[in-house]
Amino acid sequence: MKFYRKLAAAFVLLMLSLSTQAAVIVVNSANGGTGGLATCSLADAIIAANTGTTSGGCTAGSIGGDEIIFDSSINGSTILLTADLPTVTDGLMVTGPSGNNQITISGDNAYSIFIADGIKLNLLNLKLVNGQGSSAVTALSYVGNGGAIAAISGAIVTVDKNILSDNNAAFAGGAVIALNSSSVYLNDSVVSNNSANRGGGIAAYYNAGVHLTNTALSGNSGARGGAARAYINSKITVTNNLVSNNSASVIGGAFHITGGSTLKVSGVHIKDNNAMFTGGAIYAGQAGTSVSIFETTFADNKTLSTSSGGVGGGAIMVSWPGSSVNITNSTFTGNSSTNGGAVLVRQGATVSANNVFFFGNRASLSGAAISTENSNVNLERSFLSLNNSEDRGGAIFAEDNAIVNIETSTLYRNKANVRGGGIFIDGGILALTNSTLSGNDSGDEGGAMYANNGASVELNNSTFAENIGGSVFAFNSSDAILRNTVLADGLCSSDFSSNVTLSGGVHIDDGSCGATASGPSQLAPLDYYGGPTRTHLPLPGSPLIDNGVAGSNPATDQRGYARVIGGLIDIGAVELSDPPMFDTDSFIALIQNLTLGQSIFIDLNSYISDNDSSKFTVTAKGLPSGLRLDISTNVLSGTPKEAGVFETEYTIEDDTGNQIKATVETRVLKSKR
Repeated sequence: MKFYRKLAAAFVLLMLSLSTQAAVIVVNSANGGTGGLATCSLADAIIAANTGTTSGGCTAGSIGGDEIIFDSSINGSTILLTADLPTVTDGLMVTGPSGNNQITISGDNAYSIFIADGIKLNLLNLKLVNGQGSSAVTALSYVGNGGAIAAISGAIVTVDKNILSDNNAAFAGGAVIALNSSSVYLNDSVVSNNSANRGGGIAAYYNAGVHLTNTALSGNSGARGGAARAYINSKITVTNNLVSNNSASVIGGAFHITGGSTLKVSGVHIKDNNAMFTGGAIYAGQAGTSVSIFETTFADNKTLSTSSGGVGGGAIMVSWPGSSVNITNSTFTGNSSTNGGAVLVRQGATVSANNVFFFGNRASLSGAAISTENSNVNLERSFLSLNNSEDRGGAIFAEDNAIVNIETSTLYRNKANVRGGGIFIDGGILALTNSTLSGNDSGDEGGAMYANNGASVELNNSTFAENIGGSVFAFNSSDAILRNTVLADGLCSSDFSSNVTLSGGVHIDDGSCGATASGPSQLAPLDYYGGPTRTHLPLPGSPLIDNGVAGSNPATDQRGYARVIGGLIDIGAVELSDPPMFDTDSFIALIQNLTLGQSIFIDLNSYISDNDSSKFTVTAKGLPSGLRLDISTNVLSGTPKEAGVFETEYTIEDDTGNQIKATVETRVLKSKR
């Protein structure tokens, strides 16, 4: 009897497990509505999956997650909706055929397509077009946005290999909206030519998130956020994407990030986006809003309005106290606006840039690379070149108590048609350390830098060379302090109400501003002498060498090499150090004659010396076959495998970037018998 009880219990468990297994529901009709016992439409399939019962001609779904697939007879068809698709209320995966057989689901410019309510929805290989989210978002309630996909009430929607095109929403998220702690993940997809008032392509509202990987955002439009908008503590992440040709009739041509929300961008090409007023590609505003940008290119983004007041940021505009933009390993090229051809920073916001390149950006007024007012800008290890402003600040314009800190950076061949070819600061504070301003040009004064209206400027361990229109101008009660700095192009100037203080170690070629050291600076042309940016290296015999004032100086120079050597410091951005020495004769005695099969082990560190460095890297070209140089230890070892005469070029470089080369001839002889 016990045996039969156990058997019955096992049977019940089996039936229960079978009842909870996911069902596969096959859609065999392109009918855009419900009904019809002979066929299974997409709408009926969703009802069957939601309820665990049959609907129309569709088999019953199960509770706990089903899959909808499409019969091959309707491959490549368009399902033209005649009503909104039923809201998905149970876990579901909808899988379309791949390749040219993709199913198109059209909202006929009247109906929403997929709405996921608090569940997981996966969409694979579908084309969602002409969806219409015709209502609005009120407070925290969803009442009809996201023309193609709406995720609400904590739903998680994953979209793989989909095309979302020509969808529209009256308010937010032309193609996609994530709302109320929901998340949408778009992978290997395309979001194009969608429109909405807020977030033409995508919107994330109220603690929601939208995450895009290998997904193109192209040709979308809206008033705020042509491609996407994040609002109220929401998040958008974009990885390895193309974001192009999106537009906003007000602000944020591609992205509008506000209300304490975040945008993270990595490995993205953002180009040809535009906004009417501010933020041709990105607008970020309100306290707590943040944008992080990594390994991304901004090219040819712009704002369209020619008005001057508060308009600008061809690529990025950030505003409000507590808002921030952090940019790393990225490039801005060909962006344009009225103010801030690439970046505009306003009203207490902060922008920080590390290893960022600004090339060929344009401003019809001021600050072709960066314009800032009453805000904070931090630049490090960056290169600003060929930026052009028609008024002031060829590269950087700062006003209204702005604070600008520039370290280990180079401003080269920027131009302002009026003043401040490199930098114009109007009030506020500028600190320049370990940096180079070279070849900048102004139509009037301050080829490198112009300070006005009570600005406070500190120039530390920096190099000014080959600027047209002079190096430093301080006017209208502005103060400039120069320390361990060289003005190789001379022309330091101030008016009677301003003050230029030379705080030791200052070399000004033409002796202006009361310089005690003058005459030719003897600098090498601007080039790469180590480090991430181009610099001017002092030539041997230059009066800059060892004539700076030691004390509270940076630990390294602009290139990242040791700054104080033997208690002495050079004037300018670069510290010239002695090259390493190589005992070539002793090394040749060991290596010039080898025999096949002879085992060698030579520590090259024993033959290298340097007055100001103890770390070396040795590389070799043309080693005899069988020998190996370990660059981590500088040990040459191995056994020659081929007889002959070999010329090997050894390069020894120290940790300050100095190097020497030595060519050594080695004869490998056959072993004697």
